[in-house]
Amino acid sequence: MDEKVIEEFRNDRAYEIFLAEEFDSKKYANIIIASQEINDTLHKLSTGINILDRELHSQVVAHHDDLLSQATSIEALEGVLKMMQSRIESLQITVDRIQKKVVDPYKMIASRTAQLRNLQVACDILRCVIRVLYLSRRLDGQLQGGLKELTNAAQSLNELDYLYDSMDLTEIQMIEQDKQKIEKARQTIENEAMMVLTEGMKSQNQNKVATGLQVFHNLQKLQVILQKVIEKSCSKLETCVRETLDVNLHIQSRSTGPGRAAMPTPGNTAAWRVSLWQGMEKLMGNIYETCVQMSVLEKVLFKKKDPVTHLCFIEELLKNGHPTVMEAFWKKVIFILTHELSRATGENTFLKQTFESEYPKLLRFYNDLWTRLKPYSTTIDQTTTVRLGSSDYDSSVFSVPLITPVIGKDDVFNFPAENELNPELALRDSLSAFENAYLTRSLSRLFDPINTFFPDTAKEPPKREELTNIEKTVANELNAASVDTRLSLAIAKNVSKTIKLYCAKCERLIITNSNAIQLTTAMTGAQTRNATVVNSIYYLCMAVSKVIHSGNFAPQTIEAVEPAIHNALTMIKDAVEPLVKAMAKTMESMILKIHHEDFASDKTENQIAKSECSAYIKDIQRFTDRIKGDYLARLDCIEIVDEMLNSLASRVLELFIRHVSFIRPISDAGKLKIAADMAQMELAVGSICTKLSELGKSYKILRCFRPLLFQTTEHILGNPALGENLPYFLVLNFLFSRAPSNLPSPYKAAKWTEKEYSEWIDKHTDDAERLGLVKGTLDSYIQSVRTSDNKVLAPIIVVMQKILLKASSHRRGRFTTGISTAQVSIDR
Repeated sequence: MDEKVIEEFRNDRAYEIFLAEEFDSKKYANIIIASQEINDTLHKLSTGINILDRELHSQVVAHHDDLLSQATSIEALEGVLKMMQSRIESLQITVDRIQKKVVDPYKMIASRTAQLRNLQVACDILRCVIRVLYLSRRLDGQLQGGLKELTNAAQSLNELDYLYDSMDLTEIQMIEQDKQKIEKARQTIENEAMMVLTEGMKSQNQNKVATGLQVFHNLQKLQVILQKVIEKSCSKLETCVRETLDVNLHIQSRSTGPGRAAMPTPGNTAAWRVSLWQGMEKLMGNIYETCVQMSVLEKVLFKKKDPVTHLCFIEELLKNGHPTVMEAFWKKVIFILTHELSRATGENTFLKQTFESEYPKLLRFYNDLWTRLKPYSTTIDQTTTVRLGSSDYDSSVFSVPLITPVIGKDDVFNFPAENELNPELALRDSLSAFENAYLTRSLSRLFDPINTFFPDTAKEPPKREELTNIEKTVANELNAASVDTRLSLAIAKNVSKTIKLYCAKCERLIITNSNAIQLTTAMTGAQTRNATVVNSIYYLCMAVSKVIHSGNFAPQTIEAVEPAIHNALTMIKDAVEPLVKAMAKTMESMILKIHHEDFASDKTENQIAKSECSAYIKDIQRFTDRIKGDYLARLDCIEIVDEMLNSLASRVLELFIRHVSFIRPISDAGKLKIAADMAQMELAVGSICTKLSELGKSYKILRCFRPLLFQTTEHILGNPALGENLPYFLVLNFLFSRAPSNLPSPYKAAKWTEKEYSEWIDKHTDDAERLGLVKGTLDSYIQSVRTSDNKVLAPIIVVMQKILLKASSHRRGRFTTGISTAQVSIDR
């Protein structure tokens, strides 16, 4: 059809509806009738029909030859179809004739096949019956053979079970009587095998155990019997645990009359406890014996192999995902102990109090049990692993993992990691409730004396006699817990808490106001109290240290307490430190008086020899004598005080030498006076320290600085101690005393006092900064000389420059010196 006609119909709304595939003529007629446009619609449709007629006529005219050829082809097709129909009818006749020849033979073959099948079934049944009769007669003979033929009888039973399961023999009267006999024989064999297995486990006879296991393996009941054995053993243990924890039984065993209550009376408490602990000892023995029996059972499981498959019995269990005997048994034992202990102590408070108060004794029973089980552990020294079923596997029950069939380097009851079961910890955790209660009571016993000694209104620490009670309590708690390392460690942590509590109580008594650090008068009440508090803490630390080191405690126990003792000693240092700092400050102020002395006058040697040491040295000597006799003698912590006084002495010597280097000018008489002051300072400092040689670098500087006073500048430059025991900065400061008067000292150039200069040195510990300050002063002086008329530098300036260069070379390996005034930050 012409595309123009189709496009015209598609664009005309009246004809567009007829082009839709879902066009419904009835629906269209109803719409036209409802719209009351029937005449117009009919006229439109007539017009459309005329258009289509014209289009069809034109198409026929255009394709007239093609239409004629198609009509001829249709006539040829009809002839072909008639020929095919005749051939199909001929084929059907042939098929019917062949069918008549095949059906009768097929029916005959099917009948003969059914007969053959029935004959075969009858033959199989007859063979089974014959075999059953034979096995039944053989079983009778095997039953007469006793223990030796027990495994063969079980094998015969297994074969009979296979025959009965593989063939339906229910209606054969010939073997009905034998069937009843077989069932009786099965019961007899199972009973005898169970007796042999039980007897072998009790006597640890592996041959008997192997016989019993082989019988049940032949009967295909190995897993069931193992579960039954475990349940039976656990049931006996559960009964034993219940009887041991039954308060009534212990009371009845100790009473002579009826009507006793389930609570010990004050008169028979001791006897009741004896009976209870005897029962617990017996219970641990029963658990041990049962564990040994289970171990024998599992050892045989690892050794015994199936004669057909040559697989170990244990591998058959593991292959099916079952746990080993020891795993299943031990888990059940732990459950029984945990459950029964919880139940019994929940029903009887006296039993609960007994286990909580005497927990170390209870724990000792558990530890003894585990110690007795340890000999059954075998540690494989080599790291090789062996497959189950090989001839090289380890025979120890407890050395074998429970799920994976590979034996590795494991110990007794070493269960797989995936089970997350540590047998020893599992046994221990069954007592966790009693352990927690015991630790709580222990902590309370340790805290009670401290809380008693420190009421809210306390102003003094407890006396030494009272501290002895704390020492005895600590010793008693640690000694009671020494039966077990883990318990001892937990008690040691409680002891640490006790020391911390005591220190916290004492810390509130320490006074930190000005009265606690005054040094002008005799000891004040605040200083006396602080000394008493410090001595009290120190005595407690020494007492606890003596307890833990004199007893036979594990290293972990000692290590748990030592940090608390160390912290307490640190607290003592913190309490004494303000007083020592006050001493250092006072002595520093005394050393500053050195700048009020005259070291520039020219006295004769006779006058110097007759004169006494400087006044500030006398003040320092009187001060050291007073603080040692009035303040430090009150402190018992000699080691701590000596350590702090050594630091104080070192600081005093350092300040003394530093301020000596600031002095200028110094005459020959002044040098002798300084040397005499050094000797007296050495005596004064020696009175407060343990040994001068232990002061280290500061004492070495003092000893090396004294001869420096009398050396020439050239000797000073070549002094072997320069840069080692004589710091460059200190020597340069001293050389300013020999410089021209128009060269100011570094602190004068910075417009500081001697005290401010010393404080600056304390803040700036880096030698580069210190030397930079000296170099800046020298550079300024050299620049001023160059701009003046007299451009000749004094020899001492050259020596000082050489020392600066030597200092720079000495430090070049660690950093670049590059000392300049711009690099020095002069801050106060």
